[in-house]
Amino acid sequence: MTVGKRALLYLTRKKGRSILLILLVFVMSSFILIGNSLKSSADKEIKEIQNSLGNSFILKEPIGLVDYPDNYEYVSGDDDPLGIGVNYIGPKVTPDLIEDILEINDVTDYFATFNDLAIVDLELKPGLWDMNTPDEETTEEEINILQHETSVIYCSIGNLHRYFRTGATEIVKGRNIQKEDHYTAIISEYLAEKNHLSVGDTFLISTYAWTDKISLTVLSDDAITVKIVGIFRANVEQETAITTAEDQYLDNFIFTDIMTGTELTKIRDEYLDVEYDEWISEYTFFVDNPENIDEIMQQVKESEYWVDGLLLTRDKSSYEASIKPLKQIFILATILVVVGIAGCAIILFLVLTMWIKGRKREVAILLSIGINKKKVIVQMVLECVTVSVVGLVLTFVLSTATINGCCKATEYITAPKSEDPMYKASVHWGFTELDIEKVSSEAVQLDYDLSGRDVVWITLVILAISTGSVLLASNQVMRIKPKELLQMT
Repeated sequence: MTVGKRALLYLTRKKGRSILLILLVFVMSSFILIGNSLKSSADKEIKEIQNSLGNSFILKEPIGLVDYPDNYEYVSGDDDPLGIGVNYIGPKVTPDLIEDILEINDVTDYFATFNDLAIVDLELKPGLWDMNTPDEETTEEEINILQHETSVIYCSIGNLHRYFRTGATEIVKGRNIQKEDHYTAIISEYLAEKNHLSVGDTFLISTYAWTDKISLTVLSDDAITVKIVGIFRANVEQETAITTAEDQYLDNFIFTDIMTGTELTKIRDEYLDVEYDEWISEYTFFVDNPENIDEIMQQVKESEYWVDGLLLTRDKSSYEASIKPLKQIFILATILVVVGIAGCAIILFLVLTMWIKGRKREVAILLSIGINKKKVIVQMVLECVTVSVVGLVLTFVLSTATINGCCKATEYITAPKSEDPMYKASVHWGFTELDIEKVSSEAVQLDYDLSGRDVVWITLVILAISTGSVLLASNQVMRIKPKELLQMT
């Protein structure tokens, strides 16, 4: 009788044992397959998020009297035409440096933005100044003016501003600011409703100056008329206090183009009789290949126009929060695969060792009638491989339902809780922009298709474990002489 026939005869005669081994292989291989599917799905989603959100870095000047006091000098009198008491003397981003960065391979484009305060002829969301009353320091006229003061974000391409890229704000009507725009604006749903405005309407933006450090002068004669091209929705639940001023409410923020900001800055500088100074202090650069972003940032620092002290960081405004649950899934799935493989090897070895020890009489008889040890081992390996193949086929046939079910369960477990805020907004002293951090991700969407590569490697792993387990387990029996084996039964 051939080795194949003896293996088939044993499997059919020991149906209970064969079925149990098939189920064992099915469970173990399903465990590995599920872990691998979750790992591959998470890795795929991480790469997609990296390409869309992790493909940029930020270059900016270290502005902020509290955080960077050494970058300011205290001034007064004629040296302080703006009436703010300090001048920025820190490192600056130069046009030469920007041009040098754009020549680096994989750097595709850049986005410029700066923020300022302005006066608008709109009714704003009430804040600190709405509750103030005139006193020795502030007149009623100045309070009325400050009730119309808000933060204006000047940007070259609105969709590339981090508020929109993170989803903290989104366009609900019209469109966003575009590179070629002049004198256009985006306002919030709140301002649109409160002031009965819609896309196509216009309003005025004015700059202002403090003269003699105590008198507020609005340069209304030089106000700029801007056209509303879009309306945004704020997706941030902003915590406020009685000290929250009108310019610190996201609902009061206005986005407009760089041209408008440049014109307003020139108007103020001319009024104060100072040399015009471009206020753009932050640039976001985008790259084709996010994997090379650290190397690209190093090349930026090696530029001949680089100035020590400038801030160069990866743009992680939404990337980290978005991939956080995916990283957790990836790590857990990797553990599942490792534990699955290790567990499969240990369990199969223990089970086969026990079963092969129970076949001592059979092995002794086969050896006694002249069948060599090699053929006996080949028979056992063939038996185990046959059972493993059946278990694998069962795993792959049921894989779609199994994987989809596990993916849905994982999506449900990692889904953000409804009571958890997605964004955290805080006011940074000395800035006219909210620090909006994405602290929670959207619901994870896992999509996985069983590939031929996965079928091959999982099959090879299971067969390798099965074969190795048989060889190790049978070695303990084959070392004993047939006569001794018969005496042990």
